[in-house]
Amino acid sequence: MRERGFTLLEMLIVLAIVGGLAFAGGNALQKMRGSRLRDSTTEVASSLRWAFDRSLAIGKHHRVAIRLGSNKWWVERCERRLPLRRGTDPEEEREREEKAEEERLKRAAEALAHVEAPIEESAKRDREAAEAAEEGQPPPPWCADEAPGAAPEGAETDAATPPCCRPKGAGKIRTLKKGISFESVDIAHLSEPVIKGEAKINFFSVGYAEKSVILLRDSDADKTWAVTLEPLTGRVRVMTRPPRDDEGAAVRHDAAGKEAPEK
Repeated sequence: MRERGFTLLEMLIVLAIVGGLAFAGGNALQKMRGSRLRDSTTEVASSLRWAFDRSLAIGKHHRVAIRLGSNKWWVERCERRLPLRRGTDPEEEREREEKAEEERLKRAAEALAHVEAPIEESAKRDREAAEAAEEGQPPPPWCADEAPGAAPEGAETDAATPPCCRPKGAGKIRTLKKGISFESVDIAHLSEPVIKGEAKINFFSVGYAEKSVILLRDSDADKTWAVTLEPLTGRVRVMTRPPRDDEGAAVRHDAAGKEAPEK
């Protein structure tokens, strides 16, 4: 008895089914990639908005720190005023913070010189953590408490108190979804966008933030989305493309929030 083969119609039906499954799978993959980028930008935007609201609510200087190389970010609360200088680059800003930290540690060591050994060891661990931070390692420690108005902004604090700490919840170190990366962070007080290293966006207790634009990239889908922050209102927007200048891409401002003059 001769075996029956496939007819042309049956082969066409099978090919149509396989093509349909491949098309559906491709659409599902594109949706999954789009979902990762959407989720990442939404999470970053939420951190910015939280920092703005919180800085105004408790009268404390806050910062959102972004590490572009590792695609991580977190929120910091600062116990005293941190001076900013327009036109600095991230390296200069880092060196300035390191010098301030060295001075703080020096004062702490002098203040603790007469105290018993266990506390001296604690100061030593603090110093070692600061040295490790120079290499971009540990972020600031957790905040000891969340008491509103514990120390007014600009007030003197104990020498052993770190200038910034991570508040519970928002201070958690977060990482972008797999396949998503920080492309650049443009901040008002820096002369150029940050494309590597660490960038810090400042939120002041008077209800003012640094105008900023954060670009997030999905290299697989070849898409770049943007998160923009307005300085006076704290409005945060998520855009499915980089913004134009008239949509918030221009972030060069002076301390009063006015556009910096063209050079």
